Amino acid sequence: MDLENFLKDLELPVNAGMDPVETAFMNRLKERLQHVAKNYDETGLHEEERWLREFLTGFFNYSITWLNKEAAQHKDIKEFDTAPELKKKAKSVITELQNYIADFVSCYMHINRFMTLLRDEIKAEEIKVATAAGGLQKIRWTPDAGILIARYRKEKIQLVARTERMGQARKILEQIEGDFAAVRSAAVTLFGKDKAEPYLRKLTAALRVTDFKKAVKAIKEMTEAKKKFGLDGKTAKQSQQIILSAGTRIIETVQKNAQTLMSEEGRVFLKPIETDMAYNNDIRELQKIKAFLAKYHLPYMQYKLDALGHLKDKLLVMNTLDSLMVLYKRLITGIAVPLKDIKTVRMYESEILNHVSYLLTGHFTELPTILERAEETVAEFRENREELEAIEKLDLIEIEINEQQAAQA
Repeated sequence: MDLENFLKDLELPVNAGMDPVETAFMNRLKERLQHVAKNYDETGLHEEERWLREFLTGFFNYSITWLNKEAAQHKDIKEFDTAPELKKKAKSVITELQNYIADFVSCYMHINRFMTLLRDEIKAEEIKVATAAGGLQKIRWTPDAGILIARYRKEKIQLVARTERMGQARKILEQIEGDFAAVRSAAVTLFGKDKAEPYLRKLTAALRVTDFKKAVKAIKEMTEAKKKFGLDGKTAKQSQQIILSAGTRIIETVQKNAQTLMSEEGRVFLKPIETDMAYNNDIRELQKIKAFLAKYHLPYMQYKLDALGHLKDKLLVMNTLDSLMVLYKRLITGIAVPLKDIKTVRMYESEILNHVSYLLTGHFTELPTILERAEETVAEFRENREELEAIEKLDLIEIEINEQQAAQA
């Protein structure tokens, strides 16, 4: 922004003095900062940042022009001996102080913007909770709640992945459910119910632990074992063929999909109802996590808002916008006007130049850290909110299970 447009934007003439320009500039800047704080708009963030930097640059350009004009008017006035060297040092830190002020104002704007975001979210959540519960219950945030939220986030990811895997596992087991029934029926035909059970148990036991060599051996034993008395040869041969073909399909399917069919205990699921039971257990855990996240979402947001408040306090302990602008004005004024005596020189050095140097070597380095922590705070809040929204969208309905089938599983 050039000088003419800057002054035009402030509705001031091109020959306006420092005092009216500074007053108009500060009023406009504070209005804009207040507007940003009260009207959180994520899409307009970059535009606000651009405007802020350009507006500050406009003022700084004006101030340097004013400095040069003032200095030219007093160039023939004799100063104290050490004044020129002191002014040289002061000129060397002008740009750094301007950058410090710009970063300070930007940090201040972002923290206020973040706090508005959280306040709006808190109001919306308070209405939601009060409407759902018939009244707002006060729940306090504790460090333990934070630890649990972090743990539940990890568990939620694992549980959701597992429920999806159980859905896939069920489809696989449905494909071989008929083969299991066929093997069982053929074994009963060959050996009778009581004698068939040990053979069938060998097969399922081997499959459970993915010992496929033993599973193949179990099928071979059934096809070669002595059949029950009185069974005709044709029926026996058909039953043996069923066991071989259906049993082989079972083994191949389980071997191919062992990872998908694996339980948390390291044993393979072999019946659809087993995956249903595992799925329901995970759904119940997800329901608990959902309830916990919903319960602590409001106090979590308040906790994050308080954290931003502490960061803002830390920022303002360092300086305020008004105090920085006063310091800046005093710095350039000391360069522009004559420093005639030792008292004026010493006061300028101790109260202004040394203060600027202290800020630039100490507090200036804190600004990026404060802004970074504020951004992390909001990122953590958004992550928590997205986590809650994601789990609220999940279909956490258990599968209906026949109690008799469950008892036999």
